[in-house]
Amino acid sequence: MGIGRDFTIFALIDGQVKFEGPKNKRRVAVYEAQAA
Repeated sequence: MGIGRDFTIFALIDGQVKFEGPKNKRRVAVYEAQAA
């Protein structure tokens, strides 16, 4: 994960993005895509 100067979040790898955790403590995770 990366974060821009305007707090935009972006993935540094290809994969699936998931928002995890309770609403007041959200975490963002990127799970790497499986190679075909």
